[in-house]
Amino acid sequence: MLSEIEERIRTQIHNSDVPFLGLLGDAFTRADRQAIEVATLADSTVQGYIGYLARFPALFSVNLTAHIMEGAGQGGHLDLYRHLERAIGSELEFTPTEKEKLWKAFRKAILSLGFEPSSRISGNHFMFNEYLRQVGVPLAFADDLAEKMLSFAKRLGLPDEDD
Repeated sequence: MLSEIEERIRTQIHNSDVPFLGLLGDAFTRADRQAIEVATLADSTVQGYIGYLARFPALFSVNLTAHIMEGAGQGGHLDLYRHLERAIGSELEFTPTEKEKLWKAFRKAILSLGFEPSSRISGNHFMFNEYLRQVGVPLAFADDLAEKMLSFAKRLGLPDEDD
């Protein structure tokens, strides 16, 4: 089942021109989400999820970004790792080592799918930024962004069609 979903999501990725994974969360059906949940409940550890990312990079990287996109900002804060923990099915907070291992596996997965990772691999918030780069705009912030974009367009006008 997971292999079939992986192939379908990979096909959607390759047939689309989406710049980041966050736009693919709607590709999951209810059955897909249930299959992911069953898999993550069977092994709700960071190491288990890293294994899923290695075997099914499209499916499980899109799942991570979908959880972040849907949940980030709901309580007024991004709470990135809480959403990653929920995606994995873990009730425990990640250790710094687990955060780094998951980030490396996620980075490897997005590279294998043809997405460009962040050039930053150290420094402040480099792992956090990698996830957000693939999420795009979290849904909690989409309305504010749209309002600001419309306001900007009203003030300065729309770009030329050739731009």
